[in-house]
Amino acid sequence: MRKPLRRLAGLLAPMAVIATVVALAPSTASAAGLGYALTYTTLPNSSKPVVRWNPCQSAITYKVNLADVPTALRPTILNETVTAVGRIAANTG
Repeated sequence: MRKPLRRLAGLLAPMAVIATVVALAPSTASAAGLGYALTYTTLPNSSKPVVRWNPCQSAITYKVNLADVPTALRPTILNETVTAVGRIAANTG
């Protein structure tokens, strides 16, 4: 049972990093200004995605990839993920 939870933690870690960076990162792109810049972050798997915020977007969307999660655990993992994202949303506005 601990092995799937460790694997889940590894899968969710990048999402937590991105959510934290998005919440804390200063806005580097401005539609009104001339200086447009992109901010990158380094994830635990060494990938470097662009961190950005679109002020015109009304909501932050996300997807949960349950492909590597055992079928019996998928409802539990999905519920825990939705709950965690809800807590992040409640704490960050």
